[in-house]
Amino acid sequence: LEDLDAFVDTVCELHERGDIQNSPDPSTGHLNPHHDDPCIGPNIHVVNRHVISPLTQAQGGMSWALMLHRDGLDVDFFA
Repeated sequence: LEDLDAFVDTVCELHERGDIQNSPDPSTGHLNPHHDDPCIGPNIHVVNRHVISPLTQAQGGMSWALMLHRDGLDVDFFA
């Protein structure tokens, strides 16, 4: 859960600074009316576009998990 908490903290910090812009939802074309609500915030499409993709591309284009754990992690269960 530490990685999830750190991800949420990163998104919240970037959102508070105004670095995550509200963009139209790809399926509806509508802006997220709750984008600036701190209890709801940006949707995953916007987080992917403005947080996940740029940060992982800057580190070589791997997944968020591999960006955090270059050698991977042991897995006991995978669904």
